[in-house]
Amino acid sequence: MMQVHITARHMELTDGLRGHVEKELQKLQRHFHKETDVQVTLCVEKYRHKAEVSCNVGGHTFKASEETKDMYQSVDRAIEGIGQQYKKFKAKHWSGKGKSSLSADAEMRGDGARWVGEREAPEVAGRRIIRSRGYAAKPMSVDEAAMQMELLDKDFIVYTDSRTEQVNVLYRRKDGNLGLIEPVHE
Repeated sequence: MMQVHITARHMELTDGLRGHVEKELQKLQRHFHKETDVQVTLCVEKYRHKAEVSCNVGGHTFKASEETKDMYQSVDRAIEGIGQQYKKFKAKHWSGKGKSSLSADAEMRGDGARWVGEREAPEVAGRRIIRSRGYAAKPMSVDEAAMQMELLDKDFIVYTDSRTEQVNVLYRRKDGNLGLIEPVHE
């Protein structure tokens, strides 16, 4: 079942545009066998028509954004990008026995973690921490963490290494490569 939420910014959401978005998303529904939550944000700024689509499938999030001179074309391209991301993900994670690694865990976020809750931010060395959250990192391999980071277009990801059961941080370096921070016990 697909739940679609459409938000329009700096524009009026016409019935025709809403129908077009829903029609294009129906093409994706045949790929998604689990409950799917889709957020579509449409925005117009001068001559730029931007469509952002975020799709949460079984605990994994796929995001795409397109900007063109035509809103319908932006929507088509963004939804096509979601489809391509999902196909790539499915190809890497298909077990071959009728099951994929898509988790049905509703508490899991798309980056492989589960938010535990927010708490009051302390002051450290005269500077105030603006936001502090508890974060339960999902066990995964370095390759899975890199793929999640790439799919979500994040600069870093905190995860538990499935092999060592240690909390690691994978981050994108300025040169475009990835860096890995692993705990060392002396």
